[in-house]
This record gives sequence, C-alpha cells and structure tokens, in this order.
Amino acid sequence: MRTVFMILLLVLSACSKGGGSTSGGPVPGTTEQTPRPTPPPTQVDGIYTVVGAPDPRACAVDADCIGDTIPAQDLCCQDPHSVVPHARAWRTWMTDWRTRSCAAAHTCPPPPNPARPAECGFAVSCKDSRCVNACPP
Repeated sequence: MRTVFMILLLVLSACSKGGGSTSGGPVPGTTEQTPRPTPPPTQVDGIYTVVGAPDPRACAVDADCIGDTIPAQDLCCQDPHSVVPHARAWRTWMTDWRTRSCAAAHTCPPPPNPARPAECGFAVSCKDSRCVNACPP
C-alpha cells in the first residue's frame, strides 16, 4: 500500500510541475519555435505597416527617401513585385520591428525571377514632406 501511495505522489508531483503538459508548446530539449503573433497590418499610402510605426513616406529632404521594395501584407516578408518610394527612417524602424517580431522559423516565398524595375522608381525625392518617385502617377 505504501508503494502505491508513493507512485501516486510522484505522478501528481510530475503533473503539477508541467511534466505532463499538452499546451502545444515546444518539447524541452527541442529547437522548435512558436511563431509570435504579429499585429494586423495597416496601410498608409498603399504601404503595409504596423500601427505605431513612423509614417512610411514622411520626409524633410530628398536624402530621407529611398526607392526599394516594401513589406508584404504579412509584414515579415518583402513584396518583391514593385519598387516604392518610402522614408529611410520608416525602413529602419520596420527592420528593427521585424528583428523583434518575426519568428526565426518564418519562411518567405522565394523571390520571382529578376526583372529590372523602371528607373523612375529609383529616382526619389521629398515633395511636400512626402517621399515620391519620378514615375508618372
């Protein structure tokens, strides 16, 4: 009887310490990572961004702007299909946010075959405090 009591005590002790947990988390000793949830994206001037991020197109001088690809709707991958004018400050902020918020296990689709974007997409400037490119509207 004493042996049965000791076994029951050990089982209850292991369960109370989480040894029998089925929470869906990684198993101790494995490298599986649970992706962190990302907030729903918002759009500012057609650019997916995070609530609380700087304005993606805000600028004071031409040097504040860059023409490059932007985040896709999931915010963790780049949208490789278009070159869009945006602020360097926003790009830096998004890079830092991605480092903190996108799981290392997050995979992005492979980029498409290279195609040279229109040169006007890279000719950026700051007009009326907004980053713009030289492409016709």
